[in-house]
Parts: sequence; structure tokens; C-alpha cells
Amino acid sequence: MTKITLDEVEYDTEDFNEDQKKMLSELLANKNVETSLKYQLNGVSIVADLLLKKLKDTLATEDADDNS
Repeated sequence: MTKITLDEVEYDTEDFNEDQKKMLSELLANKNVETSLKYQLNGVSIVADLLLKKLKDTLATEDADDNS
């Protein structure tokens, strides 16, 4: 007996018809993909920030060497 809440109304999924069960399944799959993509985007953003910092550091070092 699985229950879900939509707009503050609780539903028992055992009472769902086949179409409703399919829609719920698609919604859950969609949510899993969304969560995965958010996780991946966060990782890509972290790598981009690190690479930008490294690039700035190397450019600052080159400028310091050129000014010496």
C-alpha cells in the first residue's frame, strides 16, 4: 500500500488504474533523471571553477615572470 501526496491530497497508488500507474512511473523516472542531471551539472560546474582558477593562477605567474 504505497501512498503519495499531490497538492496536499493523499492517494493510495493501489487504487490507480493502469494509465495512472504509468504516469506515476514516468514521473518517478523523470525525477530520477532530473536528480542525476543536477548532480552532473554540479560536478561540471566545480571542475569549471577549478580550471578557471588554475588558468588565472598560471596567467598571474606568467605576468609576474614577464615583469621580473
